[in-house]
Amino acid sequence: MTGDIQSALGDAEGEKLTWFKSSRCHPRTDPNCVEVAFSSTIVHIRNSQYPDGEKLAISHQAWRALIATLNTDSSKK
Repeated sequence: MTGDIQSALGDAEGEKLTWFKSSRCHPRTDPNCVEVAFSSTIVHIRNSQYPDGEKLAISHQAWRALIATLNTDSSKK
């Protein structure tokens, strides 16, 4: 999803997005982090190195499925 479309989605919801990084993100040792912002209906995801770049918008249900998959995969290591 392009930044323009993402901005339009944020404006349509009338919500100010507050972005945050994972507690596992260590910008000094690994600058490749994602940032996430939650709105009432959408989870917004962006690259922390390019905050004005393209963003991904997914449903809360898709976010929960993604996190569950990541947690399952990381526990197999």
